[in-house]
Amino acid sequence: MKKKCIVLLFITLFLFGCENPSKLPVDNSSQAETIQSEISVQNEPLTQESTLNTLSSTEESSNLCTFGISSKEIAQIIYNKETDFYSKNINDYNVDVFPNEDYLLFCVTLKEDKFPSLIYAYDQSKPGRDKSSDALIQTFIENFSIESEVRHTSFNLGNSSNQMVSCLYVKNSKVADFPLTIQIPPKTDYFLTIDAEDYEVACKEGRYNDILADVQSYIVSTSPPSYDSAYELISVLTPIVEHWDSIEINYDSIEKVAIFTYAGVNKINSNIHFVPYATTNEKLIHSLIGFYDSDWIFFEDIIISSNENIEISASYDKLEKVANNGQIYEAYDTTFENDNIEELLSSPTHTIRFVAKDGSFKDYMMSDKEYEALVTIAKFQNVRNNLSDLQFHFQQRLIQE
Repeated sequence: MKKKCIVLLFITLFLFGCENPSKLPVDNSSQAETIQSEISVQNEPLTQESTLNTLSSTEESSNLCTFGISSKEIAQIIYNKETDFYSKNINDYNVDVFPNEDYLLFCVTLKEDKFPSLIYAYDQSKPGRDKSSDALIQTFIENFSIESEVRHTSFNLGNSSNQMVSCLYVKNSKVADFPLTIQIPPKTDYFLTIDAEDYEVACKEGRYNDILADVQSYIVSTSPPSYDSAYELISVLTPIVEHWDSIEINYDSIEKVAIFTYAGVNKINSNIHFVPYATTNEKLIHSLIGFYDSDWIFFEDIIISSNENIEISASYDKLEKVANNGQIYEAYDTTFENDNIEELLSSPTHTIRFVAKDGSFKDYMMSDKEYEALVTIAKFQNVRNNLSDLQFHFQQRLIQE
């Protein structure tokens, strides 16, 4: 009888010693369960120094410690196509990186494993958006049956750009110490081969055709992978090629800024009342709006007809003068927000009304040429913004090693 008790006690202690309790923070409202077709989700605020160690830590791996498919297969599920990638070894991990213009998608594999056990997306090009990286992870969750117990979490890096990280990881894998906030520069890229200062000068001077020619030469000579910034530059610059001959560029070497205007719509006259223009140092489109006429109206407001009328209040710096031929010149220089530009571009027909303090007004129809000028200038301003953003966000991707 005494021997039986000793054997029973030994078995009990053995089983107790084999338990492997997870150190993942426990939600007291519901017990974590092994997942078959659903994902156990935890959203926890983390800081820039966060690693998975604050989320999960185990002493042993089980036979369900990876996603069971390769990084390329994971990326194909997320992007619905084969995607180029580059790899890098970091400590005890192999990291496959699938970049695009919005975020870096990382698949992390322990060197001892065959398949990844951590996926995360790191917002790159448009920081501050509402969890755009979550969209990638959610796509994988919705399109792949995960048999391991996993966790899904998102957090803000807490830096000045408010960049988001979203990750999905296998709970009982050894990914506890992987640094989620790491950024890995590509091995090759257009922006790594050029002089950054030369590129910036070309942008300031509005030499977009020179940039395009250089990018085209780079692609022909190097045949870079599809994630190279050169292809994004091509997609940005190619749409303006057909308009290049209709654009006038004036560069101010003192102010270090170029101004784009449309040929024939570069100043107010008896036929032109709306002169859109873009500059290489501002994101918003400008327009000089005014008239030549035989009498004053001393307008204080401008109303441009659209689905929702655009109203502009003229400030003290409105231009007023009498021309040599006795005609009266009144004009106002203003900027347009993107939503107003979209309103103006939605229809080629607009009435421009100049309203005086006493309620009197003058009306002018926007001509087809003025509308075409707005369409073209909007394209050039969009190019300006994209060229600036592409270089900036590539630089943000680089790390000091």
